[in-house]
Parts: sequence; C-alpha cells; structure tokens
Amino acid sequence: MPYEAEVVAERSYDEDRLFYGIDFTIIPSGTLDGNLSTKLIKQLTSHGANYIPLKPDGHVDDVRAHSHIISTHVDFPDYADAFKNFCHVVKPSWVEQSIAKGKALQTRQYNPDPAQFFQDVVITCADLPVGDKDAIIAGVLAMGGLYCGPLSKSVTHIVALTEDNDKCRMARRKQLSCKIVLPHWFDDCLQLGKKISEKAYELPNPEVLQPYHDTPVDYCTPAHLVGAASALSKTVSLPSSPAPTRKALRAFSGKVIMLGSDLLLSDHLRTTICTIITSGGGQITSDNSSANIYIGQYRSGSEYITASQTGKEVANLVWLYHVINTNAWSNPLSQLLHYPVPRHGIDGFQGMRISLSNYVGEARIYLEHLVKAAGANFTKTMKQENTHLITAHKQSEKCDAAQEWNINIVNHLWLEESYAKCEVQALTNKRYTHFPPRTNLGEVVGQIPIDIERARKVFFPGGEDAPKLFNYEKLEKEDRARTEAKKTSPKTTVPASSAATKSFPSREEDGRPAIIDDHYDTALPPGTAKNKRIRSDVVARTPSLLHRSEALEKQTPPTTGSRASKDVAKFRLGKLTYTTSDAGALFAQEKDVTRGKKRTSAAALHDGSEDGEREQDANDEAEKAGARKGRKRAKSGPGSATAANLPSVIYTLMITGDDRWANKPKKESEDVSRLRALGISLTQEPSECTLLCAPRILRTRKFVSAIAYAPTIVATSYLDHVLKQNKLPEPTDHPLSDLANEEKYGLSLSESIQRARLNFDPETRRGRMFQGWTIHVTTDVTGGFDTFKEVVQSNGGTCLPYRGRTGLKLQPRRPVAEQHERGKNGEETSHSLPTPLPSFGADDEVEMRTVYLVSAETEDDSKLWDKFRRTAEKQDLRARIVRTDWLLTAAMSQQVGWDEKWELRKDA
Repeated sequence: MPYEAEVVAERSYDEDRLFYGIDFTIIPSGTLDGNLSTKLIKQLTSHGANYIPLKPDGHVDDVRAHSHIISTHVDFPDYADAFKNFCHVVKPSWVEQSIAKGKALQTRQYNPDPAQFFQDVVITCADLPVGDKDAIIAGVLAMGGLYCGPLSKSVTHIVALTEDNDKCRMARRKQLSCKIVLPHWFDDCLQLGKKISEKAYELPNPEVLQPYHDTPVDYCTPAHLVGAASALSKTVSLPSSPAPTRKALRAFSGKVIMLGSDLLLSDHLRTTICTIITSGGGQITSDNSSANIYIGQYRSGSEYITASQTGKEVANLVWLYHVINTNAWSNPLSQLLHYPVPRHGIDGFQGMRISLSNYVGEARIYLEHLVKAAGANFTKTMKQENTHLITAHKQSEKCDAAQEWNINIVNHLWLEESYAKCEVQALTNKRYTHFPPRTNLGEVVGQIPIDIERARKVFFPGGEDAPKLFNYEKLEKEDRARTEAKKTSPKTTVPASSAATKSFPSREEDGRPAIIDDHYDTALPPGTAKNKRIRSDVVARTPSLLHRSEALEKQTPPTTGSRASKDVAKFRLGKLTYTTSDAGALFAQEKDVTRGKKRTSAAALHDGSEDGEREQDANDEAEKAGARKGRKRAKSGPGSATAANLPSVIYTLMITGDDRWANKPKKESEDVSRLRALGISLTQEPSECTLLCAPRILRTRKFVSAIAYAPTIVATSYLDHVLKQNKLPEPTDHPLSDLANEEKYGLSLSESIQRARLNFDPETRRGRMFQGWTIHVTTDVTGGFDTFKEVVQSNGGTCLPYRGRTGLKLQPRRPVAEQHERGKNGEETSHSLPTPLPSFGADDEVEMRTVYLVSAETEDDSKLWDKFRRTAEKQDLRARIVRTDWLLTAAMSQQVGWDEKWELRKDA
C-alpha cells in the first residue's frame, strides 16, 4: 500500500473512534478520586480522546486548548474561563453513557451547573392533555433536562395523572427505577426555579392530593450549607488539632494570598493562618498586585476595590476556614456568605424588621446571618411592627399572625436573591410567595450564588475585569496561529491530529455578539462546532425565570447545531405556572387548577408526537418529536395554525360557568387551538381578561373579580358562534342579558361596567373602588378567605384574615389622595378618584373611621364579633360586621352602598 494511502487509512480510523477530536482534563473531587480518574482517562483515550493533565497548582492548563472538562461540580477556579471559551464541563456519567450508546452524547443533561436544576431529568409523558405536555417539555428543556417520547431505560420521570396507562404499567412490570409524578411537581419546580423533592407528588398516592396536603413536612438540613452559614469569622473556627485533610493540605498550592486589613486579626491568629497557608503550598503577601486571592471582610476600601477590579479571587475569612477544613477549593461566589459583606448592608433593607419561621438548624442560622448582612433588623419573636416574615411553609402561628397583621410573608428566595443582586426584589414576583404543599423549602436554602456583575455595578464599577465584548478578530487570529504552530511543530502533549478548531459565534450586523439581557444580565455563549463527529452543544446559563417570553410559542426548544445559542436566547420561559403569557400561552384550563382536585381539562396550541417509535437516545427522540410536530401541524385543518404564523391576540378570553369541555381534554385542546388561531387567547387570571364569557350573571370568583377590570361581557352564544363559524363576530352582537339575576342582585350589569371603567386605575392595573380600605374577613366564609381577598385586591383594597387575635391594630379608611395627570399641553391637572357612595359620603368622618368584618353566620364566627367590636372601640373606631352579600354586591355593582340587611348582630 502506498504511504499516502496508509496515512489516509490511519486518519480515517482515528476519525471513526468515538471520542476523536476531544481534548479533556479531569477535576478531582471527593466523589471523583484517583481510581475513577484513572478509569476515565483510559476509557476516553482508548476511544481517541487526548488527555491534558492539570498544572501542578491544580489549574487547567490553557482552557482554550480543551474541548471538555470532566467534573462533578463547577466550584473549580477555571470554570468561568471554561464557560467563556465554550469548553463543555460534564459529569463522569457522560463518558459512561456515551460509551454505552456508542456515540458522543450531547452534554446538556450532564452539565454539573446547579443552575440547570433539571440536568439529571429525562421525562416522558403518559396520557396528558397536549397543552400540559408541551408546557412541561418546554420547561424541562429550558432547565437542562431532556424529553423522550417512548419509555426507555434513560427515562427518570414519567409524568402522568394516574397509573392507568401503558407506560406506567410497563414501568411497574419491568421494575424500572423511574419515578411516576404528577404534573404539579413541574409547576412548583419551575415557579420556584429550584428542584424540590418529588416525594409528595409520586403516584399512586400523591400527598398533594390528600386531605392533609397543607400539613408541614419534616425538615432536612441542606448539605451544601455546612461551613457557609455565617459571614462572621468568630462563628467558624479552625479545629484544635489538624484533621486528616489538614495533614495533607494542598488546596493552596500555587496560590498567593493577601489578608485584608479590615479583618482585624490578632497577631496569634494571623500567624496561625499564615502558617497553615504556607504549609499547604501557598504564599502570603501584603502586595495587592502580586496576590491572586484577596481575603477581606467588607465590600469597601481600596484593597477590596483594587483586588476586584483587577480580577482577583475575592473571598472572606469564613471561606478561607472552609477551604482549610475541607482541603478543597470552592468558588467563593457560589455561597452568599463566603463573599465579603456590604459594610452598611444593601440599600432598601435598612428599617426592615424581619423574622423567620419553619427554618431550623444550619438553614435558620444561615438566614439569620443573611438578614443581618443585608442590613435589616432580625427579630426572633414577631410583633405587629415587623415588616417581613420569611417562612419555609405557611403552617405556623407566626404565619397566621402575619396574615392578620398584614406583614409580608415570603420564602427565603426573596432574601437570597435580593442579597445576591444587591437590591431589594419586588414582592410582586410570585416566586417569592409560592409555597408548594407538603414541601419544606428549607431543603433548597443556600443554592443562589453572588451575582458578581450586579456587585460590580454597586461596589467596584470599572476596572480591568469589567465586562467587555469578545474581540473576535483577536481570538480567531490567535486560534489560527495556534493551529498552524501545532501542524508544523513536533508532536507534543496536544497532538495536531487532536487539536480542536474553535468556531466562534456569528456577529450581528453591528459587529457585536448576541447577548441576552435577562434578569441576571448574563450572556449565553454560542455553541461550538468542533468536528463533524462531535455533537455541538450549548453550555447555557439559566434562562430568566422572572420575565415573560416575547414569543415562546413561535420557538421550538433548542437541541443541537451551530445556532443553538441563538435558539436558547429566543427560548425564554414565561410565567412559571400553567397559565402562561398571551404570546406564549401553551394552554389554558377552564376549571381552576387547585390542590386536591384532579386536572379535568387543558388546552393546547400544538399537536403532540406519537410515542410508538423504537427505543433510542433521549436527545434523538426529542429532535424527532419536534420534526413530527412540525409535520402534523402542516397537515392540520383550516381552523388550525402553526406556532410560527399565529396571529396577534385580539381578545384575552376568560370563561366561567360553562362546562362544554368538562372531562373532554381532547376536544378542549382542539377548540382552544382553533380559538388561538383566530386571535383569542384563554386565561384564568381576571386581571388579564378583556372578554368575559358566561351563561348568566354569576357569583363566582372569576366573574366577580373580573368586573373590576371592566371587560366586555358576552354570553356563551359568542363562543358557540366562533367555534361554529370559525370567525370572530362583534362582541356587542352577543351581550350577556340576564334580567332575572339583575333584579335578584339589585344591579345593572351595563352600569356596573361603566362604573368599573371609571374606577379602573391604568397605573396599578386594578380598580380603586376600595382604595384606602382595609377589610377583615373571617376564615370560615363560604368560598374561602382567598376568594374574597382576590375580590378586594382587584378593587384596590387590602384584605386581611381575622381570627380574634389580641393586640390587633385596626386600620381605618385612608382618604383617597388626589391623582395628577399631565394634560395635552404638558401642565398637570388634578382630579379626585371616583368612589361612589350612595348612602354615605366619603367626607363622612364617622364612615371614614368605620372598619368592616365580613363574616359567615356560623357559631365559630359569631364568637369573634364581640372581640372585633371591642377592639374597634378601644381604638376609637366603629365596627361593622357584615354578611358576604355586602362585599359581593359592592364588587358586582362597582359602588359601595349600605343597607341594614347586610349587618350581622347576635340579637338579630
């Protein structure tokens, strides 16, 4: 055989090897020890990969020369550089699974980044309505998981409403290790942005559907909080005698450390710390320019600012102790209290009084210190003067009191994200007030890292390490030079045959890379195309969970390809509940989705994929499922529309009192898809409703709350006409006419809507009929407290539960302030807000000092009446205990009136 033919044959053989073109290194850890590292090196190199050892100091030797880094975590010094240089960081299981499958798998599911909290999840769906299925798949893919149509060994979770289906029966029969969970689990995980325990959602007897689903669960201490619960060095100490890890300390090898002057260390302690560092291979310096790690207490002072601006590692003394005790380097940004604290707290926290409930152990200590570090006042006991209660669930005496005292109730995510982002986060974000049933949120404490870009803007703007756009010309030039050098130089550790040719992201017309300006101000790196045999994949940061998608329904989840990062940039998750935004509404349910109630219906925009294909890799199945969906949409009838050509939303429709889709999920999916194709988006939120459809005047939560937003109200004949004629008539052609109930409830529906338009405040997006009012409601009222709370809040008021607690400070009505608006010529004009009061005026001083208690007529509620009156009298207020009819009549007529028939008295 000629020499040239031998070379071609050898090259062809190399290219056919499984891991050809991969240059990798391994980051050791407690679970990735020497034996496992040796095994992985043999497996990879025997299949064509090239191993690059770490440098003596433990750092990666030229990150840009690597295509993959094998690690069980992202807490190694070079992770940020790996991220910037498009180097895949994968768990060891990626190697084993790739060999088992006979191909290099995409790295998406094997990324150890905890931000991708579904990274180890592969789902399949069993007999779900199409809309629910599409929404779940979209969320799982966005958070690092995978979808597989058929049931295979790679599946970790089956999503089902019951076990009465083929997939669940097969999983039980073959004793597969996958878990069978309700869709509710994904709802709660996505809304929190954290992966919580599946235990309460597992079939056949999910706890969330049991009558006791609101009872609290046992608490378990998060392992990652050990050594990270405090920012104060005096609460963490070095062991009195060297532990086994201390005797062979190597975590500081090659490190040059500067101890900040703000630590105020005693001579003895400073000497001890310096001895430990130097014995572990590190060096101590007092020169900031020669150090690569700065240890300080506060985010202020020239030392901190200089170290931060020059890109050095910045941490506090607690982090240093933690590294010494564990003999393992960790990223100080991964734990909020391992980074220097603000000297004067975070702006906005001053004056807050915060208490904790339902957190214990390390989690409670951690949150206590975090409250203090943020600059707020922490109180062990809660009083009416408190401003916030942070709780792991809502079953406690403190939570009950906080509701009565109108104290803000939030979970720990509000505190952590406020501290991480260096600014107080809005309480209107539903993530912070979401409490999944049968879940103790203490299990996900401590998983939010410092947002260093936000810290830069607040504490050390500018500097050499400030964010800069990629210099693509320079990178490409350096890369070409490196490649040419490898081709002409003798074979070294990284052979020319294994050298990876990086492909950089395409630039936009202005020469800048596409950057996602999401809630975290982070950029998604484009995917790399290293070799035709190597699957290009995206290493993505967590998409924003707090912003609505601009056009989610027009995108398909990214899988592979060189444009993967642009797909990710467009694929933004909207509201993390089953009622999604108008532009990205995947489905809408007619009935309220409540705990303890089985899902009876769902609507979808897209057709589903068939599950009858042969078993294959989950990623391939996901890609093919998307292609099948596209083909099925193309074959749809005249009343359908693909996600790409859906018209803009004309009406946002809310339906109540109509049961046409009850127990008919398939029919509902088809009809809702047809409605969306015509420009009608369904919603379950009264605040989003522009068109309210009902068979008659109803006293349901939806109907009563929606009136405050002044929607157009139509009869169900409107919906009949749309579905039958496949076109939109004028809503005025199908008005809701119900003279019988108008007479019964003493109102005119048309006049109510006119008043609602006057009462509506476009700035707050609420009515203002009850603006300035604080209305108390007992917890035993028919319909439940939450229903009346929504009615009051939709009309601009405050609604508080009343349980007869002593020491309650009642709030009288506040005068409605004059509102200012700018006229046509720019001058400001003032007007008083309309608050119609037929029986008494807003200027009536006695009426302004009247407080209302809405109560049921039960024996338990009647015991609270005298307490409420006595409390009001002590505060020089007049008490009125009223039936629910008073509140419902006011909300439905959009005017506050009074009639003696509404007052409740024991002698009546």
